[in-house]
Amino acid sequence: MKPEMLPNNRQTGIVIPSNWDERGNVLELTLQTDSDEEYLLEGINLDKYIQSRVEVFGSIAQYDGGRKRMRVHQLAVIKGYAGR
Repeated sequence: MKPEMLPNNRQTGIVIPSNWDERGNVLELTLQTDSDEEYLLEGINLDKYIQSRVEVFGSIAQYDGGRKRMRVHQLAVIKGYAGR
């Protein structure tokens, strides 16, 4: 059974890689939030935001095992962060 998506969520944090293939290509990205939560990100072309501090708007679901996923609807880079 698919978990219910909770729409209209806003999170801020840093985009980090969280899974790679055997050649070192990034397969999954995670948002490490300011409150130390982690959300596996779902969306298109998010790899260009690796190590960027961002504000993300999207829908959140919690899957078996407690892992949270966020379907990105909108993303904005937060300027002035030293990471990027």
